[in-house]
Amino acid sequence: MLDTRGDGEEIRRVSSDGCDIDLWANEQLDALRAEAEAIIADYYGKVLPEGKSHPKSERGRVGVRVRDQRGARATQGSFTIEWVEYFYVNRNPSSGSRAFTRYLPRGKTDRYPRSAFNRLAKPWQLKLIHATEDRLAQIRTLARSIGKVRAQMHAHHKLAQRLRGEGFPEDSN
Repeated sequence: MLDTRGDGEEIRRVSSDGCDIDLWANEQLDALRAEAEAIIADYYGKVLPEGKSHPKSERGRVGVRVRDQRGARATQGSFTIEWVEYFYVNRNPSSGSRAFTRYLPRGKTDRYPRSAFNRLAKPWQLKLIHATEDRLAQIRTLARSIGKVRAQMHAHHKLAQRLRGEGFPEDSN
C-alpha cells in the first residue's frame, strides 16, 4: 500500500503480512549506498588534486571505501564504509612496489575516532577527512537503523502469524 507525505513523496507502507519490509529496506540501503559513494567521490575529488601539489612524502596514506557485507546473516544490500591505510611493498625490484591496504579500527560505534587518522593523515588532509567522516557516520547510523527495523518487523510478523492461526507450541507437560 502506498501513502504520501505532505511533500508529495510516496512512501511504501509495510503491509500487514510484512512482505514489503525487505523491499523497503533494500531501497533505503541502495539510496544510502549511493549517497556514501557520492560523498567518497567528493572526498577523492578534493584530496587527490590537493595531494599532487605536495611532495610524495606529504600526501598521506588514508583512503575510504564502500564494501558489500557478504556474511551468511548479512541483510541483502547491506554495506560497510571503511577507512583504510595504504602502504606499499617493494617485493620485486623489477616489477616495482605493490599497494596494499589495512583497515583502520573503528571501534563499537558508527564513527571513527578523530585520533584514528592522526598518525596517517597529513595536517592538510585532516579537516577534509573529519568533514567526510561526519557525513559517513550519519549514513552508518541510518543503515544500522534500517537493519534493526527490518529485523524487528520480521520478528513482529512471526508473532502475528502464530497468534492468527498457527497457534503456540503445545505444552509438553
